[in-house]
Amino acid sequence: MKLSPDDADFVSKCSQSEWEDFSKKRAFDEITQTLILSNVGRKDLNPVTVIPSPSNRNSIYEHYLGKMEPKRAVPLRTTIEACKRRMNKRQVPKISGEHDSIQSQHYGLVVGRIQSGKTGHMIGLALLCLSDPFRLSNEELRHDGKPASVVVIFTGLIDDLRRQTYDRIHDDIGGYNLSNIIIGPSREHDLTQNNHFQKEISEFFSEKRYKDKQLVLVLKKNHKVIEKLIEILNGVPEPQKRRLGEVVIIDDECDYASMDANNADQDMKASETTTNLRLRTLLGTFRDKNKFRSQCWYIGYTATPFSNILSNPHGVSSQGYPTLFPRGFIYPIPKVPAHFDNEFYFNDDEGRNHIFFIEETGRGEEE
Repeated sequence: MKLSPDDADFVSKCSQSEWEDFSKKRAFDEITQTLILSNVGRKDLNPVTVIPSPSNRNSIYEHYLGKMEPKRAVPLRTTIEACKRRMNKRQVPKISGEHDSIQSQHYGLVVGRIQSGKTGHMIGLALLCLSDPFRLSNEELRHDGKPASVVVIFTGLIDDLRRQTYDRIHDDIGGYNLSNIIIGPSREHDLTQNNHFQKEISEFFSEKRYKDKQLVLVLKKNHKVIEKLIEILNGVPEPQKRRLGEVVIIDDECDYASMDANNADQDMKASETTTNLRLRTLLGTFRDKNKFRSQCWYIGYTATPFSNILSNPHGVSSQGYPTLFPRGFIYPIPKVPAHFDNEFYFNDDEGRNHIFFIEETGRGEEE
């Protein structure tokens, strides 16, 4: 959260009571206040509890951060919003013509260490995309445009990982009014086994009663699941009428199954791996000028990005869809202070103190 030069100068000199009036006037929540005070270097001032205005209460992203302790929420907010700013800078203007060619920058990669908060960042970015930009406390994120209409989160290849992500989302946004947000399919059944939710997706894209609603899909990263989603989208009678806002496809562990291990764009004798081709086709379906005409993003998350960054940035599939190379941006999540990894134990003096070597004592030797 950045302030104007005048506001930053004011905060650097103000008293506690002046700070409280300043925060209340702008309806800054405690997380935002903590971040501002940290940036300005005012350790002597304390955040004040502010009752949010009705406009701020409608932000599912602010609700998500507000459930956390400030010491965790402040750095998380910083990294999520830095990532979203990169998306905003790469966003193309209103769409016309061939979509894939003008949305070539709509591919991003977020890299984080193992067990270092990638899932929290991923959920936060999804919720930020769903939030009305004009109701965000960070003015840098306000832009002309609607919030995302659809967020698709692809988890691992087994149902347990999908359920884990599904549960995490519901836990993290507990207490928020979800009357206008559809999250599915159900915890018990993935898309291919859930006829009721398949019908609801079709109605979401075709019926007027869903025009003010948003859709969040938490799906197993399986080619049959993606095929079913594409089949539903292709079955929408007049997709252009939906006038979708942004579509964001988030791919967790994007180095696993998502990449084209056959390198078909380099060797035209080979064909793409099935999951890779289905993901590229899904992006093309949302972007197609004869179908949904949407702004569609692909954002991958991984701790091992080598296959992603070594893929061909210029390749296209047999159907003309570009590779998933992160042309738009690559954003590394900074290491969190509580995360101890190999670098800590083997490249840090403090970490080395936690390593103990056991010498062999020559068992079996006579005393």
